[in-house]
Amino acid sequence: MTAIQERLQALGLALPKPTPTGFAYAPLSVHQGVAYLAGQIPKTASNRIRATGRVGAEVSVEAAREDAALCIRHGLAWLEQRLGDLDAVDRPLRLTVYVAAAPDCDRISDVADGASRLLLDLFGDEKGAHPRSVIGVHRLPRAAPVMVDGVFALF
Repeated sequence: MTAIQERLQALGLALPKPTPTGFAYAPLSVHQGVAYLAGQIPKTASNRIRATGRVGAEVSVEAAREDAALCIRHGLAWLEQRLGDLDAVDRPLRLTVYVAAAPDCDRISDVADGASRLLLDLFGDEKGAHPRSVIGVHRLPRAAPVMVDGVFALF
């Protein structure tokens, strides 16, 4: 078991099974020691989203925070599948978190903290620290409340 898997287990979490896309893109690209992760939505199965709707309307900030963490777990699952194990991942380099927010929702950074906090918990405060952008949008694919993409350094 890798260090990341041990930390996930200690948190009572597991990686979901990667669910292939039916669209014309790759979920992960690796080039010269850097992994580029496509936007991940909070799927519970290939055709199921954990919650749908906009944050601050149909989805609470707290539920969306959990969704953001689920998105990161999906990304790690893709990394593990591609690399063989997560010990090949050195650290996150950057995240972009998109939040489908109701017009009066001003807590999109709180939502993004679900993804950021999980990376800090898994990689540690030094290696897990990463720059990020948080972007409020009107709508995301499949009516997901949150989508996360990222860039990771590999060993």
